[in-house]
Amino acid sequence: MPKPGELFVDRFELERLAGEGGMGSVYRARDRATGSPVAVKLLHAAAQAHRHRFLREADLLAELQHPAVVRYVAHGASSTGQLYLAMEWLDGHDLGERLRTVGVTPAESLHVVGAVAEVLELAHGHGVIHRDIKPSNLFLVDGDPSRVKVLDFGVARLTGRPDGGADTRTGAMLGTPGYMAPEQARGLREVDGRADLFSLGCVLFQCLTGVAPFAAEHDVAVLAKILLDDPPRLSSQRPELGAALDALVGSLLSKQPDGRPASAAALRAQLRALGPVAPTTAVVGAQRRPPRCSPAASGGCSRWCSPGRPRCSPAAA
Repeated sequence: MPKPGELFVDRFELERLAGEGGMGSVYRARDRATGSPVAVKLLHAAAQAHRHRFLREADLLAELQHPAVVRYVAHGASSTGQLYLAMEWLDGHDLGERLRTVGVTPAESLHVVGAVAEVLELAHGHGVIHRDIKPSNLFLVDGDPSRVKVLDFGVARLTGRPDGGADTRTGAMLGTPGYMAPEQARGLREVDGRADLFSLGCVLFQCLTGVAPFAAEHDVAVLAKILLDDPPRLSSQRPELGAALDALVGSLLSKQPDGRPASAAALRAQLRALGPVAPTTAVVGAQRRPPRCSPAASGGCSRWCSPGRPRCSPAAA
């Protein structure tokens, strides 16, 4: 593995290790071509079985240019064959960290969901189903809910393309329990963009109430709730937010895809129709945990969607 201080592929000056997981490592680096800080994600040699997924994510990021998608810089292989993906460097923390500490207001929640829906409209138009929308994959630049970035297209499904089903087969369950649509939990092969809308509904419910809609102690119990239990109603916890928002959240959490908004564009239209929500306070997550970064890290984490979901290091910010 390269070390901090090295010049990688004659372009990226590696400054420090920002995160590490079982499949890869992420470095903060300086791009000699632009002078800008970047995140360089490297695939470990022992994780070569995931080469296709790694390269597909790089291709998707290059294709999906949007202000709310982490910006692609470059990708390729070093002289030793090590795969890398360079992206813009982001300072801040993910939405999950925000929900565990200070929470978000209803207005901030709707802004985040609207921004993500705009990204999903673009992605779905390109035949890309994200399949892992969750708070930890939504990054708040400088901790600002108005500056959200969608991360981690590593398990995305590409519809209508020869390579789209490489990680998708009947009975294969991809996603994150707690945010996974029922059709994903069943391992169905034909999962469309409405699965992402279910996941986004789970995120919205958690933003507004402080708890995930299908929370349980173990993943099996979470999946059982998603498949068998009626989704909770927003009005049971936040009745002051009104019937229209309660109905919208309820539709997003419908177990049947036909019960959800027909598309991300339709969801955006429904969000606009809601109008401004009354100013109310943020709700902090009920299962509050200490930050994953050292308190000395200025402003929180700089978190990257490297394979293996690395922990933030104190030096990451």
